[in-house]
Amino acid sequence: MNEYAEAVSTFKQEVFVDWKLRYRDYLDQGRTSQSVQSKEAALMKASDLYHWQRAELNEIEGPKGRALRKEEIMRWMSANKSELQ
Repeated sequence: MNEYAEAVSTFKQEVFVDWKLRYRDYLDQGRTSQSVQSKEAALMKASDLYHWQRAELNEIEGPKGRALRKEEIMRWMSANKSELQ
């Protein structure tokens, strides 16, 4: 690959970051949400699924193998209760 192609590839990886939420729905089926562009948006989506759709959260998968486990998500929701209502 030439230098230009490498630079474009690196730029896309840094700018277009996908965060996906893995959860179990009310029918106890494993699901993966549509990707969102930021960690904060993924946490807000997790909160919505947990509170309004009664989903069981598993993890949020981020870029480069980064993952937020259920405990981290629940801690964030607890710390941000006032913002979520």
